[in-house]
Amino acid sequence: MEKDINTEVSNTQLPATEEKANLKESLRIQKSQWIKEQIKRQREAEDAVLEQMIEEQRVIDGLNSDINENLDRTRESRKFNQEFQEKINTQIYEMNGITEDKLKGMREYKNAYYQGCAFSLFLLSVVMIGICGVLHGFESQICLFMIACTGVEGALLAQDKWRNKLVNILCKLLYLMVFPVMMVIFVCYELKYPEYDLFLPYFAMGIVVVLIIGTAAFFFYDPYKQDKKRVKNAKDYISEVEKIAKKQVKKNQKILEKQDVKQQRLLKRQEKKTQSWFEKLRQKIKKSKQAEKPQPEVQSDANVESKSTEPAKDVTDNEAEADNSEEAKSETAADEEINNSQETEL
Repeated sequence: MEKDINTEVSNTQLPATEEKANLKESLRIQKSQWIKEQIKRQREAEDAVLEQMIEEQRVIDGLNSDINENLDRTRESRKFNQEFQEKINTQIYEMNGITEDKLKGMREYKNAYYQGCAFSLFLLSVVMIGICGVLHGFESQICLFMIACTGVEGALLAQDKWRNKLVNILCKLLYLMVFPVMMVIFVCYELKYPEYDLFLPYFAMGIVVVLIIGTAAFFFYDPYKQDKKRVKNAKDYISEVEKIAKKQVKKNQKILEKQDVKQQRLLKRQEKKTQSWFEKLRQKIKKSKQAEKPQPEVQSDANVESKSTEPAKDVTDNEAEADNSEEAKSETAADEEINNSQETEL
């Protein structure tokens, strides 16, 4: 009894273990399929991104080639127009007796005049510092004021490249006004006018303001000001390229889908045509077989039918063999024709 019970328990445990094994195998298969699908989706997403990047690069290359061609043309046209205009101007000036050297001197005359005036005023300011230092000492109030004014002149001259045109013109006017202020203060100090104590603090504050105006251009100068505009234009250009690339990708996808649909339709039509052609060919072969089969001759004499059976059997066997050989030949001919037709279609 115990042995029977053990056998029954073992028999009941076996299908349970088999079911568990099947469940584990199915779970493993599902997990592997899920991982496979996730990898496939990730690959499709990466392929889409790669396709978009390739399309963007194509658009960028096309636009860059067009831009380079246009830039080269504009440069050549500008150079040609400038040279042509210069030739015409030189010819007109030469007709009136003015050479290129005179034109160059006339253009640089204003700048040279300002440079000479600025140099002379700066030299006079240094002389004033020396005079005040000799007369009253370099630690005196008037000498320190002259040194401050000369330093302001140097600041106004030094920061010429960092300023705008309007600020540069303002600084030039202020530079020309510094030396007269120095002379007024020096005269008031030497003649001991009471206005000296009145003018000195205002002139000192004015000199500080001028110094701030002259040196502020250095601190507020932004060498990348024009580049910021270019960066903005580049960002707009990049956004336009992205839009164009997305549109192009969508168009290409639609075109590919249409081509796939057309190709499938053509394949279906070709399959239908081949099937119909094979059916027609088989029907023709059957008709040709039926036409080629010989009709049995009807013998009216009953005496002939009552002859010996053995020779009749031999004759019927020979006729059956002949019919089989003819059918085999016809089938081989039909197969050859079908193969030739398939090769021609391919």
